[in-house]
Amino acid sequence: MYYYNSKGELLNYDLNHPKHQGKSSNIFWLKEKEYLKQYFFYSTTNVRMDFDLFTILKKLSHPHTNKILELYYDKNKIKNVESFIKHIKDVEVDAYKYLYIEDHFVNIIKESTEYLLYNLQELEHLIHIFTELNIWIKDFKRENTVYFKDKIILIDLDCCKIEKNRNSDDIYKNNILCLQELFIDLLEKCKSYSYRYEEEVIELFALTEKNSLTSSVSKKLWKYKTPLDYIKQQ
Repeated sequence: MYYYNSKGELLNYDLNHPKHQGKSSNIFWLKEKEYLKQYFFYSTTNVRMDFDLFTILKKLSHPHTNKILELYYDKNKIKNVESFIKHIKDVEVDAYKYLYIEDHFVNIIKESTEYLLYNLQELEHLIHIFTELNIWIKDFKRENTVYFKDKIILIDLDCCKIEKNRNSDDIYKNNILCLQELFIDLLEKCKSYSYRYEEEVIELFALTEKNSLTSSVSKKLWKYKTPLDYIKQQ
């Protein structure tokens, strides 16, 4: 498969059977920890990584997001390379290369309170950065995260988009809600979760402190060793 990268260089990848198949793409192993995410031809722009977001994520190189190494564009769609490079922000991405991170499948509801609060604080700080950059968060869920060492890492940020026409308050409200929903989903998808905990888990991540989800959760968990200890006492 021939692709142009974001620098206008032509490369060929011999892609065989995909390692994984999702709703909008196939995932191929390239070498070592490098993988290629190749979108289906019918995948909409809303689910594809774009050049602006790629540039921001690469510059941030945040420890709680996975590393996207390069964007690729189908050679057959590019008629003029000079024009392609000049207008690359307007060209639909067909694939991208990223570093694979192994998921350690942490049972977060029984993990230490410190572990949860540390990751919540780091991700809340990240969404403040995203808000300042006008990035509208979407599709935050367990399936788009991995547990790696002491970190919860966000992957598959393709659906996040730069929204220059939205005001920062609206972007923040959306982003903080997505963070709340992510942590609720992380607890609900762990192996020690029970449907009986639903109301307590939702209440745990309710925002009670103005502009700080971490502070809200911390005040509820301060005397408990694990989130599960807190939930069982409610």
